[in-house]
Amino acid sequence: MLGADFVRRSPYESAPRTVPVLDRSCRWQREALPHEVLAGLSRSSEVPGEVSGGGPLRVTAHVTVYRTTAHADAAMARFLEDALRCPDQRPRRGERVTSLVSLGEKPVFHDAEDSVFEVGQYTGAEHGGPHPYLWAANRVGSVVFAVSVKGADGYDAKTVSATGSGALGSMLTDVRRELR
Repeated sequence: MLGADFVRRSPYESAPRTVPVLDRSCRWQREALPHEVLAGLSRSSEVPGEVSGGGPLRVTAHVTVYRTTAHADAAMARFLEDALRCPDQRPRRGERVTSLVSLGEKPVFHDAEDSVFEVGQYTGAEHGGPHPYLWAANRVGSVVFAVSVKGADGYDAKTVSATGSGALGSMLTDVRRELR
């Protein structure tokens, strides 16, 4: 989906039957599937620093299947609220996303029915920062798919954005194919 330079991160896949949830402390946690969710999966990969000549470009792809389109719509609205409530977030231990701005706008991909984009700055204990950060989600029916891209040395905001757009485009194609 992302290209030949990407390798799996450890852990590669999220725990089964869980979804990411932003808690009251603005930390991302995995929790058991709520009633309105049928399935959820996250996968993480990166372009290692040795390949890029800088730091690792880290990408996590998320897919959540809701019981209804209304449930998926409510999740998209929550994403917008999350950035307002928590403009500074902690995705993993030793990582921070700051200055987060969220936009709900007309989908970039005409096949998507709804889109949310967030941009900010990423800092990690391992690779410093701040670096460009992007999180974007699209909805098709009751399926929400999202990608987060954490920049590093050697990656500008344009590259981070292009990586996220490419991943979302691939995911959209896969979701449409599976829904046929």
